[in-house]
Amino acid sequence: VQLKAELPALLEEFKNEGGDKFSFSFADPEAEGGQLAGQLSRDFGMQPMVAGLLPSQPFWFHLAIDNGTETVQVPLPVELDRAGVKTAITAALKRFSKGILKTVALATPQNAAARGQLGRPGPDNTFQLLQRFLEQEHRVVPVDLSTGQVDPEADILVVAAPDALKPEQVFALDQFLMQGGTVVLATSPFNVGLQGRLEVTENRSGLEDWLAGHGIRFERTLVLDPQNAAFPVPMERQVSGYTVQETHLLNYPYFVDIRHDGMQRDSGLLTGIDQLSLTWASPVAVDAEKNRERRVVRLLESSPGSWTSPSFDIQPDFERYGETGFATGTDTGRQLLGVLVEGRFDSPFRGQPSPLVEAARRTQAERDKAAAGQETGGAAADPDNRKPESVLGKVLERSPESARIILLASNTFLADTSLELASGAGGSRYLNPLQLVANAIDWSLADRDLLSIRGRGHFARTLVPMGAGARAFWEYLNYGLAAAGLLAVWGAHRLVLARTRRRERQLVAGEVEA
Repeated sequence: VQLKAELPALLEEFKNEGGDKFSFSFADPEAEGGQLAGQLSRDFGMQPMVAGLLPSQPFWFHLAIDNGTETVQVPLPVELDRAGVKTAITAALKRFSKGILKTVALATPQNAAARGQLGRPGPDNTFQLLQRFLEQEHRVVPVDLSTGQVDPEADILVVAAPDALKPEQVFALDQFLMQGGTVVLATSPFNVGLQGRLEVTENRSGLEDWLAGHGIRFERTLVLDPQNAAFPVPMERQVSGYTVQETHLLNYPYFVDIRHDGMQRDSGLLTGIDQLSLTWASPVAVDAEKNRERRVVRLLESSPGSWTSPSFDIQPDFERYGETGFATGTDTGRQLLGVLVEGRFDSPFRGQPSPLVEAARRTQAERDKAAAGQETGGAAADPDNRKPESVLGKVLERSPESARIILLASNTFLADTSLELASGAGGSRYLNPLQLVANAIDWSLADRDLLSIRGRGHFARTLVPMGAGARAFWEYLNYGLAAAGLLAVWGAHRLVLARTRRRERQLVAGEVEA
C-alpha cells in the first residue's frame, strides 16, 4: 500500500527529468469487463498476484515501459520500497539506449570446494577468466538465483555450468526470460574432472524439464570429432642424465574444433570468430513442432565426420585405437552444439503458485516450529520468527517476442581450466569462447557497432584444418624445397669455384692479365 502511494510521485520525478519524452498512466485491468486483463495475459503473461503467505485477495500491480516499438516489463524488487522501484525503472529505461554500459548478470556454480569434497567436479569449474573478460566492456554483477529473482538492473543473464538448481532458482531464470530478456546458457548433461585422471560424471543442472518444455533437450551422449583441437600432455624424458619436461600435443576427439562451415554466419552473432573449441560437448535436439512459431538458428555444429558415444571412458587408448585414441562410431554426421531460440515462450510455472511463496511457507513453518520449541522450553520466543515474510506471489506466464534462449552445449568450455589447456596447446591466450559470450551479449542488446569493431580487430587469423594426406604433402614439400635450396646453393658454390680455378689457370698460362 505504501509503495502504491509513493509511485505517482516517483513517476513525476522521471517525467520532470525526461520532459516530453516520458509520460505515464495507470490502468485497472479488471475495468470494462476485464478486456485489458485479457490483453495483458495474452501478450505479456501478466496475472493477478497475491501478497504474503496467507490466502488473500489477488490484485494487479505490474509496471511496463513502451517506446512505441518495444515493451519492457519492470521487475518489482525483492524489497518493495521506493529506492528499489526507482532502480528497476532506471534499468528498464537503459534497455532502450545504445552506448550505455550494459549490466550482465553472471550466474556460476557456488561452493565449488564443497562440491569437490562430495566427489563431484567442482574446483575445475571456476569462471574467473570469463568474469574478468566481460568486465572489460560491461558491468558484471554476480547473481545468486536462490533469491528467486535476477538483479533488476540486469540487461542479460549468463548462466555457466548450472548445477542442481532448485525450483526457486529455475523460477528466477524463467521469469527473466518472461520479461523479454535473453538467457545465455552454457550447460550439458556431463561434468568432467581434470584432477589426476580424466573423469566424467553426470550433471543434473535442474533445467532439463524447463528446457524440454520449450522444445529443447540434450542427448545424453558426448560428441567426438576427427576435426579436433589438441590436448596438451606434459611428459618427461631423460637427456644425458638430465630430466627434460616437454608438452606433447595429442589428438583428442572430445575437443570439437568448429570451423567456418560449422557456424551460422548470417545471424551476425559469430562475427569475427573463425574457430571455436567446445570441450566435452553433448548434442542438442530441438522440437520443431514446439518451436514452429519461434525463430530457431543452428549456431554451432560439429563436422560431418563426428559421432557420439555414451561411454564415460574419455581416456585415449592409442595402442588399441590408433591415432584417434577412441573407437570410431558408425553413425557419423553433424551434431547441433549451439542454438538460438527466439520468440514467445510460455512459462512452465503457468497456472501454478509462485515457488517463492512455497519456499517462504516452508521457511515460516520451520520458524514457527523453532519458536514453539523455545516456548516449550521456557525461553522467550523471538518475535521476528512469528512475523510472516512479505512475499509477492507474482508469476509472468508468457514472454514477449523479444525473449531469447542461447544454448551452448558444453559445461566446461568457458571454465578456467579448459581455457588454460587450450592456451597451452596453442602457445598463446585462447579467448574465442569468451569472445563468443561477449558477442552474444552485444548482439542480444543490439550493440552491433561494438560487435563489428571487435570483429575486425580482436581475432587472430585461424589456419584451415588439414587432413593427414594434406599434412604429409606439405611436410614432404617443405623437405623437398629445403633439399632443392641446398642443392641450388651447392651448385652455385661449384660454379663460382670452377670459374675461380679457370681464371687462376689462365693467369698462370699468361692468357689473361692480372
